[in-house]
Parts: sequence; structure tokens; C-alpha cells
Amino acid sequence: MRIINRPPKLQWIVKAFFPGYDFSKVVAFAFGDTIYAAKPLASYNLVHEKVHLRQMKYSKLYGIIHFIRFVLSKKFRYQSELEAYQEEYKYIKKIAPQAADKCARGFAKILAGESENSYVYGKVADSYDSALWDILNNAKRI
Repeated sequence: MRIINRPPKLQWIVKAFFPGYDFSKVVAFAFGDTIYAAKPLASYNLVHEKVHLRQMKYSKLYGIIHFIRFVLSKKFRYQSELEAYQEEYKYIKKIAPQAADKCARGFAKILAGESENSYVYGKVADSYDSALWDILNNAKRI
């Protein structure tokens, strides 16, 4: 795993499919075995991005396959991001239990497209309530 503090070289491909993508606004972008971050990552953000690397099997080839599925399937986008937010929530619950529920609500808003941070992948959850339920209960909707 590598962390690089610059945009991915092929970010134009991401912008082509997700016009709202702006590297200066995203926390990080994971691809293959690399996390691209505009600034140093908080430990909980690193947990989230490592889930994406694991989903891509730390491989650029699987990263390409993952990206294609991410573009083509709203359900796959939801599952990918849900898994990452679930792990981030569990981590926050360990290090800052008093902040965990507020974070889960924020993650659910992102998945439901109700947050300014939804600009990359849009509304992928059926609703805010279903996303919050899935995050809090570690449920998987496939």
C-alpha cells in the first residue's frame, strides 16, 4: 500500500463518469494498491480507504474491474461504499464512542445523496433510514 499526495494521473477518467469529482474536495481516492490524498489522512479515513484497496485486492487490474462495476452499477457503488463506511464507523466507535452515532448519520446522508459530500457517487441508498440501518447493523444489501 502506498499513499501519494497528488491526484491520480488518470483522474480525467473518473471525471468523465462522475462529473462532480474534484480531487481538491475529496478526502482521498483509492485505486489498486495506492491511496491518493490531497492532504494527510486521519486514521478513520485511512480505515475507509483501506477497505477500498482490499475490495480491489491491492491490484490495478482488479482496480479497473472494480471501477467499471462502480460506474455501471448503483447497487455495487452502494455496497462498496457501505462496507467502507461500516468499517469506518466501527473504528470511530472504538476511538471516539461519543462521536460514532453522529458520524454514522453523516455517512447515511452521504449514501442517501443528502449531503454536500455526495457529489462523487450521488444517491446510492434507497433512503437515509435504510443506509443508517445498514451502517449501524453491519448489514449487507446485495
